[in-house]
Amino acid sequence: MALHTIDIVPRSAIKSQVLVDFVADWTPSALSQSLPVIEAIWNLECDGAYCKNGSGASAILTAPSGTQLKYAARLDFLGCTNNVAECKGLLLGLRKARALGARRLSIKSDSEIITNHIGKTYIALKPELAKYLAAVCSMEKYFLGFSVRSFPRLQNKQADVLAKAAAENDPLPSDVFFETLRSGSINCAEEPAKFVNAISSEDWRSMIMAYLRGHFVPEDEKEEKRLALRARSYSIVNDTLYRGGVCAPLLKCISQAEGRQLLQEIHTGMCSSHIGTRALVGKAFREGFYWPSPVADAHEIVRTCPNC
Repeated sequence: MALHTIDIVPRSAIKSQVLVDFVADWTPSALSQSLPVIEAIWNLECDGAYCKNGSGASAILTAPSGTQLKYAARLDFLGCTNNVAECKGLLLGLRKARALGARRLSIKSDSEIITNHIGKTYIALKPELAKYLAAVCSMEKYFLGFSVRSFPRLQNKQADVLAKAAAENDPLPSDVFFETLRSGSINCAEEPAKFVNAISSEDWRSMIMAYLRGHFVPEDEKEEKRLALRARSYSIVNDTLYRGGVCAPLLKCISQAEGRQLLQEIHTGMCSSHIGTRALVGKAFREGFYWPSPVADAHEIVRTCPNC
């Protein structure tokens, strides 16, 4: 021992280091590396046809992945003109794009009258056509943006063939969604089409995630405010829902069944502690998980535990 010199230095306070370690451990690395989400652009080609046998409209939606969805409609009502058929084709495509969750659209039409009216270059003089164009403009609020431009009929051949086939009531290919419209829907600007929110899951996270992604449209202003207030504390990271706060770390949102299983494991598992309700909930949150009914679930587990 005489050959070595040993200096004993007391350890400094570690309170600040504990806080730094806590922030470093609970800050998801994916959040800092995530880039702003840029909505992909969908392409819409639409057309209308008017002949002595009837009228028809068509719309072809092309997803960012390249998948094409084809729609055709026979217009079986009085007062239909070629311009009305063109508007119906555009409205058909816009409504289908909205239902599919598209947020940005690039619209192509071979009707210069329709494209110039929507671009505010022309003014509609006929009241009936003005209402159809107002219906098209009323759809703008459901998208982040869309552009409309005219191009030659030869480049719109696919939509033109579908519209003429629907007007002539000819057989259509098997990959075309067909319907018959028996109403002109002239008042659609005053009475917009209802949006069906097809959320079949009972998971409490489904509605919040659909709202954050823009796939859920509230029925009225009251529901819009309620959902906006509820969803403001949540964010989606790598397709996973997280709840956070101003000074709180992000908590991974789990289903109610998973939350009960977590509480059961903490309370009566291999390292069981048989603690009370609030202590049990706090321990679950410190593990980094969240669901809406932890207190009620923890109270039920503690109440029914045979060893407590």
